[in-house]
Amino acid sequence: MDTIIEGGIRHTSVKTTGKPTAIRTLLGAAIDYAGLFPPAKLSMEQAVKNYANYRAGVDSWGLGRFVVPCSRLEEFELCAVQYFSGEPWPITALGGSDPAADAHLIRSFNTRLSDSASIDSVELKITALKEIASAADQYKSVSESFEVYIETPAQEDPRVVIGMISGSGVRAKIRTGGITNDLFPPAANVARFMFACAEADVPFKATAGLHHARTGSYALTYENGSASGTMFGFLNLFIAAAIVRTGGTAADAADALGETAFERFKFSNTAIRFETHSFSRAVCSRLRTEFAMSFGSCSFTEPISELKSLKLIE
Repeated sequence: MDTIIEGGIRHTSVKTTGKPTAIRTLLGAAIDYAGLFPPAKLSMEQAVKNYANYRAGVDSWGLGRFVVPCSRLEEFELCAVQYFSGEPWPITALGGSDPAADAHLIRSFNTRLSDSASIDSVELKITALKEIASAADQYKSVSESFEVYIETPAQEDPRVVIGMISGSGVRAKIRTGGITNDLFPPAANVARFMFACAEADVPFKATAGLHHARTGSYALTYENGSASGTMFGFLNLFIAAAIVRTGGTAADAADALGETAFERFKFSNTAIRFETHSFSRAVCSRLRTEFAMSFGSCSFTEPISELKSLKLIE
């Protein structure tokens, strides 16, 4: 057993076992670990140690990439070198204001640590749409398979932005929350974003405010006396994505995303259901490889623990 610190709370990880089910197909490698970011905001040393422990546990089936800013790659390398083992660690880097400089840093990192870690995606925020293509070209020069995610605002009509992203051959990213209530977009806006992505065949990822399995009211930070607010559940998010990807409406997706009555969702080994919508393991697999790629969370322990408390995994 290993001790893991998240949000100032000590957790003891216990290895578990379990057979693949629809829920594990839906969430396999889905949780990109963003322990460096609020509300956890861990030190690099602690975040790296946590990630190494997660990789060594049986719950690693749900673990995705480690998220780190390009500006902190040197610090990451210094902390992580003692923990590297097995397959190279998958890394997603957060880009800054100079894509060319970032791409150089990433190439150098990947060359130097080719047997230990690999940055295979970058996430960035671009305010000027005309810069999307040029920024994407810089990052995609790292390798043919390099993935570029452009963060977009949760607008009422996201079609113009998603159209620009589609035309540049990159992916979309949406921020679904934060540490204050004003940072959480309406469910309808998130659903419209996913619907626009489905129409344009643009894969996406989500981040922020997604520590919890189901939509509900939770403390916004780990601080004593933290304010509370309604946070989206990552299960609600992926099920909403499945609805739009399989021909449902944005309204249906918004209904699933905002639903707090968890009994409306049904889970079995072979399928996941929400009202009249049903998704087989094959559909869940295609969803994750083609459309809803992952979500960022500053905690890995919290999402896994909630899935266990809901008896969705062993």
